[in-house]
Formats: sequence, structure tokens, C-alpha cells
Amino acid sequence: VERAVWLGTSMGGLISMVAASMAPTRIAAVILNDIGPVLDMAGIRRIAGYVGDVAPHPSWDAAAAAVKATNGLAFPGADDAFWHTMARRTFRTRPDGRLELDYDPAIAGTIDPNAPAADLMALFEALVALPLLVVRGSLSDILSRDGIAAMAARKPDLEVAEVPGVGHAPTLEEPSAWLPIVDFLARVG
Repeated sequence: VERAVWLGTSMGGLISMVAASMAPTRIAAVILNDIGPVLDMAGIRRIAGYVGDVAPHPSWDAAAAAVKATNGLAFPGADDAFWHTMARRTFRTRPDGRLELDYDPAIAGTIDPNAPAADLMALFEALVALPLLVVRGSLSDILSRDGIAAMAARKPDLEVAEVPGVGHAPTLEEPSAWLPIVDFLARVG
């Protein structure tokens, strides 16, 4: 692919910023889902409290309960069907039939909850000349309204879609996320 629109959630958004800084001509536009160059350390500490714990679970009910335990604050009021869907998207079945989270637990080694917040504004500079949509969960503890303001100060044409009643990170199935994304892609794609 010579040129593409990148959509990155959380770490994927950070990777999108790095890619734009390394290969700007390959990026047509970017959608950042609940991430930016200014990170709220409260959310980083919360994530550090559970990331890397890939203890297996015996059933889909147990996996859904585990997902709810770590993400319940981000999706208050979500029903059991939501948690089961989230579990099926984030767990895989091991050869022994138990379920484990489907990500590299070494990611935990990249998060230091005691370190000062990283200054990622230099990476954000690569996005300033590009069409950019930021989706933010209104309850996010990673991307604050101050973080959005810092981005808008550097990029006045920043497009922002806020998803009400959701924290880090919106699933992008919410109409208040999906519809702005579809509109953005129609204009930049």
C-alpha cells in the first residue's frame, strides 16, 4: 500500500504518530481513537495495574467477567451481551481449551506508571499537515479535554468526535464515533 488512512486505538494511535513521523508521504490521513500526544497518567496507572496479566480463564463467562473487571469504568451500564462480545474479541482459545487474552503480555514492560508523562508533541507534529480526526470517550482517563485542547492549539482544524458515556477506548461501533468516521473517510479517502 503506497498511501493509506490510518486508524489507531490507544497504542495503535501512538504507532500511527510514529509512522507519520517516519514516512509522512505514506499517510493520507489519521484517525486517533482516544489517544494523543498528551497522556493522562491516571489512565496509564490504571492500565499498568492489569496489562500483562494473561492468566487463563476456564469459560467465556469467566473471560467476560475478567474483561468487565478491567474495563467496567470505561463502559458503565454495559450489559452482559456487551461483555461477552468484548471477551470474544479479546481472548483466544488455548490448545487446552482454556481462554487467554490475545495480545503480547510483554507490552506491560513498556508501561512505567511511576515515570513522568512522556512528551509526545514532537510525534504529533507529523500529523499537523494531515487530515486528522480524534475520537474521544467522554469518560476517558487517557485523553483528557486538556489533551484535546493541546492538540487543537497546534492544529486548529483538528476534528473531534466525543462519544458520551464511554471511557478508554470507544469501540468505534457507537454512532457518535462511527458516523464521524464514515464522514471523515468520505472526505479524505
